Amino acid sequence: MVIKDEEVDSTGIRVFVYGTLKEGHGNHSAYLEGNSGARKLGRCYIEGSVGIADLGFFPCVVKTNDGVSRKVCGEVYVVDSTRLDALDCLEGHPDWYVREQVDTPWKKAWCYFMPTEREGVGNLIESGIWNESEEEVEFMKGVA
Repeated sequence: MVIKDEEVDSTGIRVFVYGTLKEGHGNHSAYLEGNSGARKLGRCYIEGSVGIADLGFFPCVVKTNDGVSRKVCGEVYVVDSTRLDALDCLEGHPDWYVREQVDTPWKKAWCYFMPTEREGVGNLIESGIWNESEEEVEFMKGVA
């Protein structure tokens, strides 16, 4: 994988996570928690022509074209290129999810999107939070 200069600065490569990679969820400990190749910057949301859908054991973020601006809650991590490769493998990039950059308070970050033509992408989660915690609900109330 080739990392372009605009993708990395002194803080590393940033990734926006919104599902099983969030703190307290199944893939967090294996891929991000306590890993020397990852450091949490904080919670935030992405906003615009996007939405998050629940696929059962995991969610997906999709681009929408219905003219509605939505927020998707997640966390931003700084990762090294080895950790990004591991996340790409987990997410099946580019054959299952497609990694694209989104705006965050910490500059641009990679986010894994599900192509909207993929079968099984259904109803969007109105709150913008998959498997929500009280802290996430309160955070999103504060930015409403």
